[in-house]
Amino acid sequence: MLIIEVQLLAGRYVATAHNDRDRAEWPPHPTRLFSAMVAALHDRVPVDDKERTVLEEIESAGPPAIEASNVDPDEEVGRRTVNGVYVPANDTTVIDTRKLDEAIAKRNQALHVLSSASDDKSRAKAEAGVQKAEQQVIAAMSRTIAAGTSPTDADMAAASAMLPERRGRQKRTFPSFTPDVDLVRFVWPHVDLAESGRRALSSLLDRVTRLGHSSSLVRCAVAATAQPNLVPARDDESQDWTLRVVGERQLERLEAAFKRHRGIEPRVLTSRPQRYRIVGDDSDAQIAPQGVFSHRDWMVLVAEGDARYESTRCVDIAKALHRALLDLPPQPAPELISGRRADGKPSERPHVALIPLPDVGHEHAHGGVLGIAIVLPRNVSAEERAAMHRIIAEWEMREAHGEDPPLLSLVLTTGGPMLVRRTEAPGPWGLRARTWCRPARRWVTATPIALDRNPGNLRSATTGAAAAVSAKRIVADACDAVGLPRPSAVEVSLGPLLVGTAPVRAFDPFPPEPGRLRRVRVHSEIIFDEPVRGPVLLGAGRYVGLGLCRPVE
Repeated sequence: MLIIEVQLLAGRYVATAHNDRDRAEWPPHPTRLFSAMVAALHDRVPVDDKERTVLEEIESAGPPAIEASNVDPDEEVGRRTVNGVYVPANDTTVIDTRKLDEAIAKRNQALHVLSSASDDKSRAKAEAGVQKAEQQVIAAMSRTIAAGTSPTDADMAAASAMLPERRGRQKRTFPSFTPDVDLVRFVWPHVDLAESGRRALSSLLDRVTRLGHSSSLVRCAVAATAQPNLVPARDDESQDWTLRVVGERQLERLEAAFKRHRGIEPRVLTSRPQRYRIVGDDSDAQIAPQGVFSHRDWMVLVAEGDARYESTRCVDIAKALHRALLDLPPQPAPELISGRRADGKPSERPHVALIPLPDVGHEHAHGGVLGIAIVLPRNVSAEERAAMHRIIAEWEMREAHGEDPPLLSLVLTTGGPMLVRRTEAPGPWGLRARTWCRPARRWVTATPIALDRNPGNLRSATTGAAAAVSAKRIVADACDAVGLPRPSAVEVSLGPLLVGTAPVRAFDPFPPEPGRLRRVRVHSEIIFDEPVRGPVLLGAGRYVGLGLCRPVE
């Protein structure tokens, strides 16, 4: 077993969440520790082969278990309130030192070749290479100095811009997290290093001075014991966190990336996502009855930009996302996404539900769409789940412009495009799977249910009561259809039943395609004899945002 202990010397961890500039990352992601160790590996020339071998062994060992405090994803204690600070930008320069940096890098490489020379002939050749590289460094340095001593008008303008009172100011945020315990331990159960490997790792960890921001000072060391409370989750287990971990050939990819950005250009932390669960989080709620949709396999796209899209457009938003996914490889789209078999007929098994998540159910709810959840069925295979993640990654790679994760555009039928970004942070309550999936007996619609059958005219003064009885029965049947217990009580309404929800008439007709028979829609309150786990998605529009229910006590 290998245990690496990280102590936060200032008692706090300063690192920005990769998908929310105003939120601190917590717990520290394993890939961030690995990247810090790779940086320490390369602070010596030549690189120590034993240290490199240890990193390669850690790289291939899989995601570690983690011991950390404050791991409840709904807990906000310890999270610093973030305020924007406008500071002078440091990216103004008079001269371009890139050529000098490249020459120095070549000189260091030549020195490494010389140190590994094994005979007189190769040593003489390597010494000649070192001399040539040093001459190139001197030449590059001379050109740099000359450029600085004979400045042009443009150089002088750039130089004056470096003065603090003249520098442009950019908004910066410094989110941090102060845990109850300033120690974090990473545990690889199947890594067993030899004594020489442990000495090499200890030497490497001694040179790791920070994790995340430069103010986040740390002490790293090999530890003897740990009690992990976050472990990688299996497919059949609940998910509490999604952390970024080390992928295949991580060390090689980090080194290749550095050759491109040289620590100057924008870059993205190389990683892959890994679901984690809290150890011992096995309450009775986890065995509550559940329908065909999973409460674990949620991929959330948070809405970005100034425009607010009302939940009344949920079908338009969901279908825009569906069109975007259908256009991505592989082609034709898999049945899990398209909802159709190879012969073009509707799928007989549950497929992906695309659910706009509205801000509803609390005093100040505005009813707008906070984001979109991509919800997988419970019976999805590991291969299908991995394929879904690859499709989203392919979409992000197409749209990437130096941001991680990038903005993705959804083309709606009216108005401008809706911009979304994948998020793995807990974020607002309305975007959390727990908000929509926690076990409860009472569920209330956030978006109306599109009934599978016509109950009759609910607005009729003479037949409205009978139509309402029929509608209640259809809602109960809809619960049966998705694998939920039959409810003990159902109420229906044409008006909203949750704060922030709109009346039925405000929602776009369903289905939206012309020439198709329009469904009757109702809001509903549904009560079960025992708590059931969500998500509760009911009716004919359950795959495109209609029939979304929220648990209510």
